[in-house]
Amino acid sequence: MKGKVLLYTTIIILLICISSRNVFSWDNDVTHRDISAIAADNSVLSNAKGDYLRNLGFSSGLDEKLTWNKQQTVKEWISEGAYHEDDGSKWQLATGQARSYNHFHNPLKQYPWTDAGLDDWIALPPFHTVGESSIIWAQDSDTQKNSVGGDWSWQNVRLLYYYALTAQTDTDRQKYFANTFDGLGHQMHLIQDASQPDHVRNDAHPLDGGGYVMGLETWAKKNPGIINGFAANPVMPNVSFNVTYGGYPNFVPIAQLIDTDQYDGTNPSTSVAQGLAEYTNANFFSLGTIFPSERFSTNDRHYFPFPKEASTDMADYLSGSKPTETFTDKDGITKTGVWISKVRDGEGIHFFLRPGYYSRALYKISGDSELFLSTFFLDEACHHDYAALLIPRAVGYSAGLLNYFFRGTIEITPPAQYVYSITDGSKTYPFTAKDGNGNSFDLQEQQFTKIKAKLRNTTPNEAMQSGTIIAIAKYKKRTSYQPDLTADPPDMDKIEPNFTYSVSAPIPLTDENLASMNASPTEFAFDFSSNPIPAGITDLYLQVVFKGTLGNEKDSAIAVGWKDLMEPTHHVYWNLTDRFSILGPNDTEYHTLTSDKIRADSDLLNIVNQPPPAYIDPFDITYEISYMGSSSASASAVPVASVTLSAGNYVRLVLLVEKRSDTTDLWASRVHYLKLKATDTIDGTTNSVIAFLGAYNQDTITDNGEIFYYTDVEIFRTITDHFDTGVLRCRPQAYDSVTGEKVCPYNEADVTTPPDLAPTPVDLSMW
Repeated sequence: MKGKVLLYTTIIILLICISSRNVFSWDNDVTHRDISAIAADNSVLSNAKGDYLRNLGFSSGLDEKLTWNKQQTVKEWISEGAYHEDDGSKWQLATGQARSYNHFHNPLKQYPWTDAGLDDWIALPPFHTVGESSIIWAQDSDTQKNSVGGDWSWQNVRLLYYYALTAQTDTDRQKYFANTFDGLGHQMHLIQDASQPDHVRNDAHPLDGGGYVMGLETWAKKNPGIINGFAANPVMPNVSFNVTYGGYPNFVPIAQLIDTDQYDGTNPSTSVAQGLAEYTNANFFSLGTIFPSERFSTNDRHYFPFPKEASTDMADYLSGSKPTETFTDKDGITKTGVWISKVRDGEGIHFFLRPGYYSRALYKISGDSELFLSTFFLDEACHHDYAALLIPRAVGYSAGLLNYFFRGTIEITPPAQYVYSITDGSKTYPFTAKDGNGNSFDLQEQQFTKIKAKLRNTTPNEAMQSGTIIAIAKYKKRTSYQPDLTADPPDMDKIEPNFTYSVSAPIPLTDENLASMNASPTEFAFDFSSNPIPAGITDLYLQVVFKGTLGNEKDSAIAVGWKDLMEPTHHVYWNLTDRFSILGPNDTEYHTLTSDKIRADSDLLNIVNQPPPAYIDPFDITYEISYMGSSSASASAVPVASVTLSAGNYVRLVLLVEKRSDTTDLWASRVHYLKLKATDTIDGTTNSVIAFLGAYNQDTITDNGEIFYYTDVEIFRTITDHFDTGVLRCRPQAYDSVTGEKVCPYNEADVTTPPDLAPTPVDLSMW
């Protein structure tokens, strides 16, 4: 006897293994892959919907290729994850170990959903299977990490995303981004299964194989063109994420996309404000739950109050008044028959149910019996009309999951002193670079060790409540960079092809920080001391990442801000009082001469002594240097640097400002001059406000391909820079012929500056 039981059990297991490859979800090979890709196209990840992926640095958007074990596009990684959520061998499927056993959710089981998962017989005892609700499974890291396929819970995918954003190498970023999108495919799979009637009506559906009992999943597999056509018009959810779950303190409200606890078995609806499982359960039959309220008792695991016989036009069918109709399948084959329609109690469905050949005759014999009701089935026409309603929601709700995952945003604006970072160009640090052949060589460069920025939480209707922020600078290194810009402008072949990343120390947010960030732009200073940003770079982007509690997503939520910064811009400020610009009585152009030379020429000295007499000797000048967004803001500008310069010397400042949206990319600098000598004819203090053009070396992708822009360097007194200014005196006063402003012409041919003149160190403590 025991031998026979073992034999029968083995046979049953083998039969299940043979017939049940894809019996627990939308078909793995086709449907999940396709609708996941289409959902991505309808989410914030699509370039047509915004610049989210471009801001992450994916210039090709969903078509950006990521390499981790193999190379695939973002969209393909998402589809890959949706496919692998059904991982499990046939043996694991037959013995209840496959992931798919946790893809069921009965919305009539109320929160906390501990008994809302699969509870059904696959075939015969002992194959009674119980699974975790897909809502809980989606966030159950402890269970998933010990299951076949590993941990693709929401919380783990969040962690992968954080690792991707803060990784310091392209290799790690590729790995973690690929895993992030793979994990999101796993999460979307669970949403999509909530649009499959079997998965929300506790129906293990082991007989969905083809022929007469072909189920919706098998039909979908055979009709990918029709499915993708339905998917092209997604129905987006409008569920509220403003919920908390007392029984699960760290639960994320993505559960709302499956079950909002609105449907209680009495109120079938078509509302997009309800969970997808609620809509599907209340409006559609599965193969094993046709007319369950008429066939099963209320305590039966397959009892569902809707749809019911009264939801249909069954009376018309029984009276013979239902007309004969035709349905043409994808192969052009026309089928003729009578179909039951769903006409009330929520969704209207024309081809809702197909009577058996003897259904009406059986009704005359047995009445409205279970035997009579069991003769109804779902055929291709029914599957077509079901899919026409369910697939658009599967796509839309999957896109809704992506939109929620990537909803957190941070606005980045300039700090009060307008420069994001500034460094003293007189200070350099050694670093090792590599040429195109991989040979190493030593260089010197300036470094940025601090970035300031104002940040504001711009996530709609969700406050940041706790967490940390961290900044990441993304750039490409220039292998030929020189601190004095003698190797500028940069050559494309002297730029590393891959991005490098500098990551700041994290900043824990105080309650005061959070309150301020949620209300208005708030300034923070990020410390890059342990991972400095070199000045010899191009393609510079600033990214700020928040991780913590956002709205009702506790601890693991992420918000991201992006800013395209100008490349490091070199500003040189001179003390030019070692020379005096003068137009002699017999000259046609101004000459820039020393005071000794002027005193040796009586004609020139006479010009200098015209009342009021000019002071022509060199003198020290103290500078206070400020930056602002426009010249009109100069009165409130706060200095970032100060220095006392002796005559003939200069300071070099290297700064980072943001790329402006206008075509001029102009910012303004205010230089505040302070006299040091009583004989100085600069009376007291003087302000000068000057516009400057930031260095723009961005590697830009256009319709015509790759275009590299750079800002021309200037040479003044043999010193190379992007912008320079200084105090120069002259007699007589000259005027610009275009602007009418006072100018002192400078004749550089008269000046010989030592080629090894080094910049003077500058005090940046006030920044």
